[in-house]
Amino acid sequence: MNGGTRRRIVVQVRFCPPLDPDSAQDVVQKWAELAPPLFERATALGGRVVGFGDHFVAVDFPWDALYDAIDFLVDAPLFPELASGLAHGHMNVIYESPRLALVTGEAIARAARLSELARPGEVLVEPSLVRACEGRIGSIGEAGKRPGRPDIEALILDPEHPFKDSTSVPPSPSRNLPLDEFDFEPTTRARAEQAARLAGVTEAVGRESDSTFPSALAQALKDRSPEAISKLAERVNAGPATPATERLFAMTELLQGRSGDAIRRLREAREQAESGSPSARCRAALALAVAYAAVGRSREALLEGLSGLARAREGQDEKGERACARFLANLAEVALDGEAAAAWNALCR
Repeated sequence: MNGGTRRRIVVQVRFCPPLDPDSAQDVVQKWAELAPPLFERATALGGRVVGFGDHFVAVDFPWDALYDAIDFLVDAPLFPELASGLAHGHMNVIYESPRLALVTGEAIARAARLSELARPGEVLVEPSLVRACEGRIGSIGEAGKRPGRPDIEALILDPEHPFKDSTSVPPSPSRNLPLDEFDFEPTTRARAEQAARLAGVTEAVGRESDSTFPSALAQALKDRSPEAISKLAERVNAGPATPATERLFAMTELLQGRSGDAIRRLREAREQAESGSPSARCRAALALAVAYAAVGRSREALLEGLSGLARAREGQDEKGERACARFLANLAEVALDGEAAAAWNALCR
């Protein structure tokens, strides 16, 4: 469909191959491996691909989705071969769909220049966007002038603390529009889809392993009950920290739209579990798999689910094995692979 002028946030990610690659074919193959996960992550967070080339991809996000745009850049984090720029402004929409759009606008050019200035593994943000957000974007300083690079002002995003106030979604970057025009709750299309995926996988897993995901969480997600989720979060905060409560807290973060924080928490928990029993490693891997599935990162979800299954079998943990099989069956059902789903469900009988 055709559109008019829209306020958007633009991210450009540039592939920075080695200066002396073994061959041009190696570079092409590496970019072919990196690009699909970028598309998957961007669209799962509500972004649209607005540009693509041999060494770059450009994505735009709604004007009220700054949190999602930065989450796209820092929640994995991105591969070290990638340099990124973050800009904002009006976009002229020629054609648009939920996942792709044909647009023009100065913001795309500015994001491209920022990505050219950025070093591999770095995210640069234009200062005007930081000012518009009242300084709530975390920065570790100015990029400065760099020989052979665009001469523009830029701030280096702090990947560990991208927002100075991590307890709330940042305000709209527009100072000219009232805040009540923007939806900061997890009710946008992308977050609604994320909540639905999360409800499906936690319900499937919860049928087999209440210690991995309490049935109360699965039910609250299924019912889309903010009150129930809030009570669960209060219970977590009031009790001692355990692997189970950490998983629960991460899931409440995920439901509230803080997918980057949730995935980082679960990834750390999985690393800590490496010294534990096979069953503990199974549950940590399965929790991370569920989070990846919720944000649409199906390939990573599959790998973590299979890892959890391997750990369960290693520890002869029948409940963990069935929980992982239920999860993998759910992934297959979402992918419309009924034969694979039936095979995984057969392991649970």
